[in-house]
Amino acid sequence: MKRQVTEKLLVCLQDTRDLLLTALKQTTYPWPEGMDLNYGKISKGENYQGFPYMILDFPRLFRHDRWFAYRTMIWWGHHVAFTFLLKGPEAERALRQLQRLPPAQWLLTDYVCISEDPWQHHFKPGYVQRLRELNSRDLSRRVAPLPYLKLMRRRSLNHLERLPDDAVATWQHYMQRLLL
Repeated sequence: MKRQVTEKLLVCLQDTRDLLLTALKQTTYPWPEGMDLNYGKISKGENYQGFPYMILDFPRLFRHDRWFAYRTMIWWGHHVAFTFLLKGPEAERALRQLQRLPPAQWLLTDYVCISEDPWQHHFKPGYVQRLRELNSRDLSRRVAPLPYLKLMRRRSLNHLERLPDDAVATWQHYMQRLLL
C-alpha cells in the first residue's frame, strides 16, 4: 500500500514539475545564471518530525550566497507546503515589494518565515506568521534582519489531484507580486 501511495505522489510531483516548466517558459524574468529551469529535483525521506515526506525543488538555485527556489513538499499526515525561498538580490527586491503591498493582498494560507532556520517546513507559531497579520513595520522588524526570505502557502492533503494547478497558481502569485 505504501509503495502504491509513494508512486502516486511521485507522479503528482512529476506532473507539477511539468506544469511549472510550461509556466516558466512563458515568463520573461531574467533568471540567475546557473538556475535549474529544466529538471528540478524530487527527494523523499521517512522522518520529518516523525512522518514521511516528498519534496520537489523546481525551479532551483542553491549557492552559498544566493538561493532562488520553489519547493513543493508533501508531508504525510499534515499538509502540502509551497515554499518560495530567496537569498541574495531577489530576496532584497522581493522584501522591498512585500513591504509595499497591503496585507489584504495575501490569502489566509500565506505565511512568511520569521525564524533564523530556513530549513523547516511546519507552520507552527514562532516559525512563521500569516502575511495578512504583518504590516510594513512588522516586516522590517521581524523579516528584514533575516539573511533570506521564505514565503509559504499551506494546502490540505485532501485534494492532491489539484496539487499541480495549486503549485503553479502559488508560484505565479508570488512571482507577480514580488519579482515581476
